[in-house]
Amino acid sequence: MENVETSRIELLIGLALLAIVCSIGFVNMRAARISANENAAIAVVGQINRAQAAYIRMYPQAGFTTLAALGGTVPCTPSPSTACILDQATSSGRKNGYAFNVTIATPKEMYAYAAHAAPLQCGLTGVRTFFSDQSRLIRYKQTDECEAADRKSPPLP
Repeated sequence: MENVETSRIELLIGLALLAIVCSIGFVNMRAARISANENAAIAVVGQINRAQAAYIRMYPQAGFTTLAALGGTVPCTPSPSTACILDQATSSGRKNGYAFNVTIATPKEMYAYAAHAAPLQCGLTGVRTFFSDQSRLIRYKQTDECEAADRKSPPLP
């Protein structure tokens, strides 16, 4: 009888240890996914900056443009409304766990824009938000509520 009880206790201890090891692995896997999503978001904001610079060279009288207008469907014919600079996935505004948007300044300041990136699920797909503008400097903000980064946020190191 003692052997049966001992083996049950050993089994329970083994299962508890396995559960602990699995939970540690899950936490590390989630942190790695968040880091990968954030790095991808930084890369997309950089792509948006380069696309805006290319757009303003192609259409100087138009000023900067929206995220959707930087892309276009395949096959794409470049025009001010579909510049064909960004791929369709990027210009759709959602990629790798982040939502992206571009706002254009008022017409009297047509040479200004703001690009924003925010996690689709704060804390799950990312913990930092990102901001950039015509300066092409990428800034970030890290809060528990994923508040939007802005011009006053610190630049990426």
